[in-house]
Amino acid sequence: MTTAATTRRRPQWLRVSAWLLRAYAKLMVWFWGVVVFFAVAILAVVSRFHEVRVSGLQFAQHGALWYPFSLAIILTSAYLGIHVASGLTRRSFALASLVVAASVSLVNAVAATVLLLVERAVYDGLGWYHGLVGEPVTREVLADGPVVHAIGLFVVLTAGMVSGTLVALAYYRFGGLTGTLTLPLSMLPLVVAGLFPVVGSRSWSPWEMSQWADLLPGPAPTLLVLAAGAAAVVATARRIPIAAKEA
Repeated sequence: MTTAATTRRRPQWLRVSAWLLRAYAKLMVWFWGVVVFFAVAILAVVSRFHEVRVSGLQFAQHGALWYPFSLAIILTSAYLGIHVASGLTRRSFALASLVVAASVSLVNAVAATVLLLVERAVYDGLGWYHGLVGEPVTREVLADGPVVHAIGLFVVLTAGMVSGTLVALAYYRFGGLTGTLTLPLSMLPLVVAGLFPVVGSRSWSPWEMSQWADLLPGPAPTLLVLAAGAAAVVATARRIPIAAKEA
């Protein structure tokens, strides 16, 4: 007796997410490899001439924000037309973009935190102070613990990728002039997440202004703006006209 086996295809957004994650994974492996190489090389040189008092890898957090931000702009602009031309829905693209933004940001936040933990252990072994730049020498990078640091970093990095996707969609849909005029809106998730981190002054901020967090009642405003940004990605992408390509 034979039975017919039926294979259920995965949802579009899941297949697209897997493809985008593979693309990001290759690029982020190179990114972290370059970061570690240059951090070790620079600290080896600096330590010969000055007393090391601050973390070197803390500066990589800026790269972990702006590099995926730029990749979100590039991949969204380049892939959206191909995605729709392949018979896939705009909605699946929007959902996949959000899933990938959260996934890539989570991995980067964990990677950055783990590298800081390794760096701190090396600093302790060498008698160096694992300090936070711009703060008194009594303030360490991970003074409030790796979990708090990773959570705050995850939200900021996610906001950066959501903003990057919105920037690309705005320029793609509305053109250069209108896309530029809408930058205050498309960049809003990142701006708010940077000014008012979800874990307050204990979280890393790209603007180095996390003390502003005390002006707002907890993480709610940042999370609401981030949710609004995610909704804007779906709303903008669902009816976006695809530009015709001349042969």
